[in-house]
Amino acid sequence: MPSEAFPDYSIKYAELARKTRLALSPALRRVADEIETTLSFDPNKYPERISPASLDGTSRIYRHPNPELQVTFQVDETKKILYFFHYYAPTVQPPQTIFISYAHQDQPWLDKLRAFLSVLEQHDVIKFWDDSQLVPGVPWEQRIADVLKDAKAGLLLVSQAFLASKFITDVELPRLLEAANRDGKRIYWLHVSPSTVFDSHPEIIKFQSIMDNPKTSLKERQEVEQEKTFVAVAKRLRDGAQLN
Repeated sequence: MPSEAFPDYSIKYAELARKTRLALSPALRRVADEIETTLSFDPNKYPERISPASLDGTSRIYRHPNPELQVTFQVDETKKILYFFHYYAPTVQPPQTIFISYAHQDQPWLDKLRAFLSVLEQHDVIKFWDDSQLVPGVPWEQRIADVLKDAKAGLLLVSQAFLASKFITDVELPRLLEAANRDGKRIYWLHVSPSTVFDSHPEIIKFQSIMDNPKTSLKERQEVEQEKTFVAVAKRLRDGAQLN
C-alpha cells in the first residue's frame, strides 16, 4: 500500500476527550471521526476554522461550521502526535420525538415503516417512540402519558383494528387531538389497510394524510409502491422537523 494512504500523525485522547466525545450524538461522533482523520493528515488544512485555545498557542480549537462542533487539541510536530482534549457541540438541540400510535395487529406495518424511518434517527433528526419501547417494571400507562405529553407530533397508522382499539380511541387519540388543537402539535396519519376512517372519524381525516391518495391504503398497493410511499413519508417527516 502506498505510504500516502497512511496519516502523518497518530492520535491520542485525554480522559476528558473520551467522556465528551462519548456524550456526542451518533451523528456528531461521525463528524468527529471525519475531523480527526482530516487533521491527522494535515493539522493545518483549515486555518480559517482553527484558533488558539491557550495563551501560549500550544492548544487549538477547531470549529466545524455545520453541524457546529468544537474540538480542542494539541499538535506535537516532533513526535507527530495529535492530542485531543475536549469536544463540544454548542447549539445542538435534542431530536424531536414523534409518537407512533398503532394497533398491535398492524405490527408488520410498523416494522416496515421503521426500516425507512431509522435513517432519521441515525442522523438525530427525529426520535420515534412506540409502545414496543416500554421497559418491564415501569408503569406503562404513565410512561405512554409522559411520551404523549412531550412528543412534538403524532403519527397514526390507521386501519380498522386501529379504529376499533379501545385504548387508542379512549386514551392515545384524544390526547393527541387535544394537544393538536391546544398547542398546535402536528398529527400525521397513514392509511395502512382499508377502513371506515373516511366515514367514521372526521377528527382524523381533517388532518392531511402524510401519504399521497390515502383512500388507496398501503395494503392495496404493490410492494414497490409501498416502499416509494415509505420513502416519501420519511422525507416529509424530515422536512417537517426541519421547519420547527
